[in-house]
Amino acid sequence: KYLQNGRGIAENELAWAASFPFLLSAAGCMMGGSLSDALVKRMGLNRGRRIVPMTGLLLSGICMVLAALITNNFTAVILLGFGLACMDVTAPVAWTVASGISGKDSGTVTGAMNTAGILGGTVTSVGIGYLITIFHSYNLPVIVMAVFAIISACLWLWIKADEKVE
Repeated sequence: KYLQNGRGIAENELAWAASFPFLLSAAGCMMGGSLSDALVKRMGLNRGRRIVPMTGLLLSGICMVLAALITNNFTAVILLGFGLACMDVTAPVAWTVASGISGKDSGTVTGAMNTAGILGGTVTSVGIGYLITIFHSYNLPVIVMAVFAIISACLWLWIKADEKVE
């Protein structure tokens, strides 16, 4: 809907515009896990697990803000694609850290993590509808998500991948 209603991309162009970000996202997910493992070997568990999501989320936020502010649709789709890919480098690291620090309770912790993600997605989809209705802007929700991505990047400073929660 953002691409069609918010950016005015024609229906015949939506196939590539809607699929491109997800293709990059899949590549980002694979790259994130491999890159994090390589950094752990070079820098240790904490730094190796923090750098990838911090960098990915920060770059994702920047790409989303730029995509919302730029007028050229082609460039906006490219930026959204790279933003989603940068965000998804975080996914394998988040699951790895959650499993690693929770030890014997990794099923419960990852289940809670997934539940929080689903609830967040539900609230976000409703919230985006309200933002668009109230402010008549499809770009505002993108900027709000960008701000949350940047805040999330900063929160990774407190993650201690080498500590197990007992």
